[in-house]
Amino acid sequence: MCYRREVDFKSFSMCEVCIDIGFCDECFQKLMDGNLSFRVCNTKHPFLEIYSPRGLVTKGAEGYMVRIRDDRVVSFDEWLSIISRDWAIGV
Repeated sequence: MCYRREVDFKSFSMCEVCIDIGFCDECFQKLMDGNLSFRVCNTKHPFLEIYSPRGLVTKGAEGYMVRIRDDRVVSFDEWLSIISRDWAIGV
């Protein structure tokens, strides 16, 4: 709903009724207070609040990057290979 970057969110709230409607923590508070600059969704709808570990997954020009143990940063594909190998999952 706004132009804030995902890494700046404290939380993200997804509406369980409206399709593809979500709010960062600041926009969600504005919605609940009736101060959102446009009308979308309904404050009486149920919301799923999502918290992401800050900096765990980032997206840049090279795609998604994942911070893993020992503060190493790897590509999403490499991360998927690591967890597939660790859990013996054929992907």
